[in-house]
Amino acid sequence: MSQTNSSKIKFFKKLLLFGALTVFACNCNLAFAMEKIFYLERGDNPTLEDYDYSLNALKSIESHKEHIDILSPMAYQVDQNGTVWGEIDSRFLAAAKQYNIKLMPLITNAGFDVANTHQFLQNIIAQQRAIDNLIQIAKTNKYYGMQLDFELIHIEDKQAFTDFFKKLAQAFHANNLVISVAILPRSSDDGGTSDFTKAVFDASAGAYDYSVLGKYSDFVTLMAYNQHGGGTIPGPVAEIPWVEAIIKYALKYIPPEKISLGVPVYSTYWFTTFDNGIHVVDKGINYAMAKNLAAKFQSTWYWDNFSKTYFTFFNADQLNQYIFMEDARSFKEKLALVNQYKLRGISVWVLGYEDPAIWQQF
Repeated sequence: MSQTNSSKIKFFKKLLLFGALTVFACNCNLAFAMEKIFYLERGDNPTLEDYDYSLNALKSIESHKEHIDILSPMAYQVDQNGTVWGEIDSRFLAAAKQYNIKLMPLITNAGFDVANTHQFLQNIIAQQRAIDNLIQIAKTNKYYGMQLDFELIHIEDKQAFTDFFKKLAQAFHANNLVISVAILPRSSDDGGTSDFTKAVFDASAGAYDYSVLGKYSDFVTLMAYNQHGGGTIPGPVAEIPWVEAIIKYALKYIPPEKISLGVPVYSTYWFTTFDNGIHVVDKGINYAMAKNLAAKFQSTWYWDNFSKTYFTFFNADQLNQYIFMEDARSFKEKLALVNQYKLRGISVWVLGYEDPAIWQQF
């Protein structure tokens, strides 16, 4: 891999790191049943904020358990040697058991590390070790299945990743386990025309063979969020024209009944910082934090009819700061696309961050 590609991958690591997910669905007067899956954030090295997040997620489960078919905690990691580790928070395990909710944890490539992931994908013995370990974990814990969420895979490893997933899927199906895969979004076969989209394509988005992954998985989660972030100018998490373009592209290769649309319920807060230079950074925040920040600075919310999202901006320390908010109204717009294209369901990142009003739409 060239130094140029390595630099681009490093640059976009932050942009794509947020990619992991949650699946949801609604009744929305649809003529077909939709799978309702909710994703849970990983609880590594808990901080007070992480602890509050867990409490919010548990409250959402308790209050809206009738809408949840599957919980998907971001739980397990695989390293370059095929070693698997991780666990599900005992409180979520207890809640799933109490309310008879299926568990389908996520499997990520450890740290979304590009070099280690490449090493793993070139090592058939490590892959088999991981497959054996994952099946044992799933059967021992009586999971419904698992979802593979490997990210930051360079396009050079596309075939190797495809081959690994085929082996994983065949092994899971042989053991009567459900298997799914999360895929990063794109809207073209070559990354488009800009240097930015081409770099994202080569660094990660282009590594997913939609046709083959769709064939071997029980369903795919299309991570249609994080449109802006990690070095871009401030912008929406997932504007509707962008999401629709992603859906249309995916439908060229994957049948609608196998596509679960990734929908964000987190908002992004943009501000300027100094770390070996001036940088504009974005931080994922929950709905309550977005509303509280705007109230603190007495800023006005504006609805953008193109992106179908709310945004606001205010001045702090003589510099503008921005918030792009995902709420019940923007959520409803994305559900309309699921209805229009008759997709399997929706994937929401992340339970506990949502505008409470979204539950009224189920």
